[in-house]
Amino acid sequence: MNDKLLLPPLTALRSFEAFGRHLNLRDTADELCVTQSAISRQIKQLENHLGVKLISRSGRNSQLTQIGSQYLNTIGESFNQIAQQTQLLFPSHKSQVLKTHVKLGISPVMAEYWLLPRLTKLKDQLPNIDLEIYINRGVNNDTPLSHVDVELFHGPLNNDEYLCEKLFQITDFPVCSPTLAPTKATITSLGDMLQHQLIHEVSPHWWPAWLKAVGFQGKSANHGPLIDDEVLPIKLALQGQGVAMGDYLSSYQYLKTGQLIRPVKEFLLTEEWLCLLLKPHNQNKADISEFCIWIRAQMDDFKKDVEAMDN
Repeated sequence: MNDKLLLPPLTALRSFEAFGRHLNLRDTADELCVTQSAISRQIKQLENHLGVKLISRSGRNSQLTQIGSQYLNTIGESFNQIAQQTQLLFPSHKSQVLKTHVKLGISPVMAEYWLLPRLTKLKDQLPNIDLEIYINRGVNNDTPLSHVDVELFHGPLNNDEYLCEKLFQITDFPVCSPTLAPTKATITSLGDMLQHQLIHEVSPHWWPAWLKAVGFQGKSANHGPLIDDEVLPIKLALQGQGVAMGDYLSSYQYLKTGQLIRPVKEFLLTEEWLCLLLKPHNQNKADISEFCIWIRAQMDDFKKDVEAMDN
């Protein structure tokens, strides 16, 4: 009886697994600390060993073939099990492992107002992960994860290739500095609010649409500066420059400290969600899975804080 394991070349297998996550020779080579040509040779060696094409190459673009995608899912689960068992049997090893990199795609607002205050906590709780943050401006809804491992995606998703987990439903409401109201009559209604300057983000149609949705019928809401930036409107509101359209993701920390207030009671529970997106073959990778668990825990705590504020 031959008990010898018929394993493929392990170095080549590791290169293929890393390339399958990145689909990019440069990033794969950086992760494994080898040259791009070495990665290409090792993947070719694996393909020759298996007798199949794992990668479909078209110019500079490469995609996994169907059998390549299936194989990647299988070996990814195996690598994850090895990592988990290593940490379980040798707990002291965890503090000695090399740092891993997780690439996160995130909107400017989420990065500035939600993630940034939590980066110190991330470093303390997941010291083995170095986060690479990619700010997505005007992200394509069809391919939000082109160059990242995980995406915190705000808005509708039109692609079934990604695993999509809803984390937080977006509620829109006006916010302003408490120093704004004394400049004119106290704000007690939407009509009073419109006596102040409105800060428009990207489009002047956003405020009129919101007012119509909450049932207001009155004067035009087109006055005020138009800001082609997602982050700046909240900063202007903090300075007392006018009333901005906010939500909990952008405004919670300032509502909590009193730097911003909600001048009127009206709000709109939108159909948009903050979603956690990742490609199926990434869900069982130890570092990405660990980071996603951390994100979910942070969002659970955040939702509890929001509920406490509303009550």
